[in-house]
Amino acid sequence: MARLLILRHGKTEANAASGRDFDRSLTERGRHNSAEAARFIADSDIIPRLVLVSPATRALETWQHVAAAWQEAEITPPEEVLHVIEDARIYGGSVEMLCQVIAAGVREVATKAKAEKTATPVMIVGHNPGLMMLAQRLIDSAGHDTGGHSAARVRGGKTTVLPPPQHIADLPTAGLVDITLPSESLTSLATAKGEGEMLHFWAPKKQR
Repeated sequence: MARLLILRHGKTEANAASGRDFDRSLTERGRHNSAEAARFIADSDIIPRLVLVSPATRALETWQHVAAAWQEAEITPPEEVLHVIEDARIYGGSVEMLCQVIAAGVREVATKAKAEKTATPVMIVGHNPGLMMLAQRLIDSAGHDTGGHSAARVRGGKTTVLPPPQHIADLPTAGLVDITLPSESLTSLATAKGEGEMLHFWAPKKQR
């Protein structure tokens, strides 16, 4: 089975000095929440083999704080296992475009590794509304039953299990959706509508 982690960037400043949306940086809370998300991912034993990141400042900073938290916890995987690809198409990308980005990244890693088995888990770090719509499409979230799988919140470094949401109404900043799909590859997401199963939904405490 393939596994996809969908992570929205952390809380962001209202305006960048440049005036460009692309250049907006994380706030202190955004940096803190990104590290919390990293700890939840690590606690769930789902460190990705491939990370796809939007080049927008807030997405890059989110990934940097996730990676730093893993390194601090001494759980950063070897470089030959963890591949990081920046892709400008993630910024403002439609669901269809995000599916293409994921498929292309998986194929690129497989080619570099000269392996038939494609990279999984994969994590994509980017923006709404594209990421939320992607998650909704994969799990058919309107009325989708999560089968009792958990949501969680980190408090004081400890993970607290919460009742599972029945659907994704919103993906808040630093919010994470962990989805499995029946195929062994993520190269066919474009045709995987409703085929995913949400294992975890995580969001920072103040955004629940």
